[in-house]
Amino acid sequence: MSTCDDNGTTSSTSKIRKKAKKRDSEEEGLIAAFKSVGDTLSSAIEKVATGDTDVPDDLFDSLINLPGFEQTHISLYFNYLVVHPHIARAFNKLPFDHKLIWARNFVSEKFPGV
Repeated sequence: MSTCDDNGTTSSTSKIRKKAKKRDSEEEGLIAAFKSVGDTLSSAIEKVATGDTDVPDDLFDSLINLPGFEQTHISLYFNYLVVHPHIARAFNKLPFDHKLIWARNFVSEKFPGV
């Protein structure tokens, strides 16, 4: 037997409504959580998909102005730096004398005896 509350609805109807509200609230929370995870995952995928390909615009100019290297050496070192953009960015930030050291190390590794 059902009893009536102050609004004239039965207590069993009231319990059903409370359960429905609770269920709806839980579903909204789950939907929000999935949406948040989906957005975060989507951002991570986009970041990885674009890759790390940015090299400094003046990278080749930095290399070509290094004295004492053949064009072949400069070209190959440029190719290496483009393939490894994080190293290219670090190289380009170096002072001139350190750029010379890095370039000399690359050439001596790739062309022993030069």
